[in-house]
Amino acid sequence: MKQYLAIDIGGTAVKLGIVDEEGRVLSRTEQSVCFDNYETPILTTVLSAAEQFLKEQAVEPQGLAGIGVSATGQVDDRAGVVIGTNGKIPGYEGSRIKEEMESRFHLPVWVLNDANAAVLHRAQEDPALNGMGTTVVVSIAAGGVLHIAHAGDSRCYLKTALGVKQVTTDHSFVQQLVESGAITEDEARVHPQRNLITRVVGVHPEVECDYGCYKFEPGDLALSCTDGLSNYLERDTLLLFISNYQGEELADELIRYANSKGGSDNVTVAVIENR
Repeated sequence: MKQYLAIDIGGTAVKLGIVDEEGRVLSRTEQSVCFDNYETPILTTVLSAAEQFLKEQAVEPQGLAGIGVSATGQVDDRAGVVIGTNGKIPGYEGSRIKEEMESRFHLPVWVLNDANAAVLHRAQEDPALNGMGTTVVVSIAAGGVLHIAHAGDSRCYLKTALGVKQVTTDHSFVQQLVESGAITEDEARVHPQRNLITRVVGVHPEVECDYGCYKFEPGDLALSCTDGLSNYLERDTLLLFISNYQGEELADELIRYANSKGGSDNVTVAVIENR
């Protein structure tokens, strides 16, 4: 039976294991990647840890079928390169994981973002969850700039002195119809295939997220939500809620509003305010 080296690279530790082709973990270990406050680059630590682990397990690289890596951060899955970390992990962005590992171990290497890998594995592990996936929207405010990444139809709205606007574009079938002029936005809200999304986390090994950044000035507000809210939310209604509530109370009131309208889907709301 084929065996693989599995590596999970996190912001504080790397976990390594030998697994068989049915996903059984035969041996495992863990090592810190921040033991010297990241003076040693994470990838250098990971490569050394992998070599030491294989040596301890008396496993020759040529006896393995390949190496699978789940890595924290924004990852170019095809190139196996870390292309973003929001500046949180020194010396990690730009790490050429696939290239360095293939050069060191002379094995095929697959690299995925860790969140995508986790959902993908969970769906493959349980037949009842086959095809399971999730949308995602991430909003980070730092230094007067709002950074947004998303996949699927979870949204981010930005409220400024000029009003409220949706700053993400849904990755969905009906959005494609709207953009082609086949239907209107109002028709998209009630379209029978409005829940058919074209990008998702956890269904395919590769996932493409859109990224954007916007000025985020004092008084501005960013609201991220699932379609459990946006399906019921007109822009004027959102502006009315923002005018009357703040912070956690705003999120709670919007969730109550969605539930009062039927609440037929998961309703998640996150609010960032620049006060």
